Amino acid sequence: MRSLSSGMFRSYVCDRCGEAYYSAEVSRKIDAVMKDVHSGRLCCRPLAAGEVELIG
Repeated sequence: MRSLSSGMFRSYVCDRCGEAYYSAEVSRKIDAVMKDVHSGRLCCRPLAAGEVELIG
């Protein structure tokens, strides 16, 4: 497993298959943001593919 840092969130890469994944803590933060987006509490527009930094 290799570790990659992107902004304040660290992702990991599996040595066997090369799949990137986030820790459980980061996944929970992303889930909370997505819940706010889907419920309408957070207004956002789709972004072009690229790096996005989530703060907070």
